[in-house]
Amino acid sequence: MIYILSQAIQTGKTSRLMDLTSDKKSIGGFLSPTVDTVRQLFNIETKSFINFEKKESDSTTIPVGRFHFIEESFNIASQWTLDQVQSDNINLIIIDELGKLELQDNGFHQLADKLLTQNSNSKNLLLIIRDFLLDDITAKYSINNYQLVTARDIQKLIGPLR
Repeated sequence: MIYILSQAIQTGKTSRLMDLTSDKKSIGGFLSPTVDTVRQLFNIETKSFINFEKKESDSTTIPVGRFHFIEESFNIASQWTLDQVQSDNINLIIIDELGKLELQDNGFHQLADKLLTQNSNSKNLLLIIRDFLLDDITAKYSINNYQLVTARDIQKLIGPLR
């Protein structure tokens, strides 16, 4: 099943998911929390972080508005996730988030394309998508059969997956 959490920016989506996944062993994918004023990527399965954002643009970053994302970090998190999809111990994969870069075939586009076209319902997916991009993202990836969830629904969704 594909679940989508779609809310405005700065509404606590990632913080809530960090709290809810902290003690779970059957959840994979990644979250993108802000740590010390810059975004990190958090591997949900291993509980480890990598740098995702730099304060200044350079040859290793992709600019998105005021953010400068580290290009290699997209590849690393995508590989974590693809490996976790193969694990029998993982029941839910979280992707935080799909947005403007993916609409331009960048960022996590290749990962999303693989998961959404080759998943064949073997894993539940929870996609984080900003509210104003929901229609564009679902159209781009032909996501027709999904369930919109709220922050309250997440507790129910994640809770029993221990």
